Amino acid sequence: MSQPDVERFYEIARNSEELQAMLGAAEDRDSFVETAVRLGQENGCNFTLDEA
Repeated sequence: MSQPDVERFYEIARNSEELQAMLGAAEDRDSFVETAVRLGQENGCNFTLDEA
């Protein structure tokens, strides 16, 4: 949706060891961003690859 959702997901991930592990498993930048968008959507934060 927008930058506020990116920031909200950052806060959610910052407080979740599980999300941190999933993001940390990304092999490269593109994979990290794709994972962040997917996990963001799963956690109610809607943003696009471009916004991430």
